[in-house]
Amino acid sequence: MRGTWRGSLTARLTLVATALTALALLVLLAALYAVLAGRYQDAVDVGLRARYGDLQSAVLRVDPNALAGELYAELHLPSGATISSPGLEEVAPLLDDATGDHRYFAQALRNMRVLATRQRAGNAHRSPWPFRVDWRAGAARGEVSGNVVYILRAYDLLIAHGYAEFERPRAALWRWIKREPIPDARGDGRLFAQFFEDHDNPANRSAWAPLTLARYLLERRDAIDPDWRRDAGDLIAFVRTHFTHEEAGVRVCHEQDEDHDAWGGINATYGAVLALYAKATGSAALAEEARQALTFTLYSIDDRGHPRDLAKHADNGGWQEDAHTDVIHNIVDALNAYPVWGD
Repeated sequence: MRGTWRGSLTARLTLVATALTALALLVLLAALYAVLAGRYQDAVDVGLRARYGDLQSAVLRVDPNALAGELYAELHLPSGATISSPGLEEVAPLLDDATGDHRYFAQALRNMRVLATRQRAGNAHRSPWPFRVDWRAGAARGEVSGNVVYILRAYDLLIAHGYAEFERPRAALWRWIKREPIPDARGDGRLFAQFFEDHDNPANRSAWAPLTLARYLLERRDAIDPDWRRDAGDLIAFVRTHFTHEEAGVRVCHEQDEDHDAWGGINATYGAVLALYAKATGSAALAEEARQALTFTLYSIDDRGHPRDLAKHADNGGWQEDAHTDVIHNIVDALNAYPVWGD
């Protein structure tokens, strides 16, 4: 959870443990579904087989009791496979700091070394990593992956921990982001395709990719990008143009070209990032739009406090990140920007 909240150590560890449990369950359930559907290559977000070129000496050997170790046991994956998902490499060092369990950091470090080893030169038509890798044969699936900001954040964290080996790949990744995806927000956004879905479709752009990048710029500002106001503004404008619509008189955000529902996770993300940008630029109009979008998502909570992933769904629950996980930290971010909204 982002923000300035500082609860007791017990409360913070409980929060971390709850988030980790939810993440592990989501990864496990998604993987089991993929296996049952026969889509073994989609069982994990990034699966690199031991015989994948020169990675034989760099692949992971995961302790069965370590993070997501249950996944290996359930799926009978090769011992040389690696597990990765959006944000995992960024979160694991934080879990290490909070819990003192160094297995989390070791997992992140191993994953990032694999990613750094396989990082390629990106251009206007491909990202530094493919969208997916088939762990059975090592073949790349999809030249564009819109999900690279979490890797940039993980590079930052590891460099801050003294791992200078990541400075060069981090610099190369940022140069590509500045040169290609950010200007692409002023065009058709083709480099924002293929963020997380279980199939590769280079025409399926998402709001997640530009919003996560805009949030990063708004957090780091001049420390990362002297043009952060313009660049973050262009990314948000791209989302407003291509991924927002009106429901009940409120501008809300849907997550991708293939799905036009205002799920809790993406709509809360839109509201929070818009609030951060409005605060940074002093825009009262955008602040009000952000507040309304977040309020719309809060209507997914019923009178007994039970969350739903989509306001129009009658049943409680649903996708965890849309019903709960992503919604909470985004509301915290927005309240940090505009405390009066909590009155």
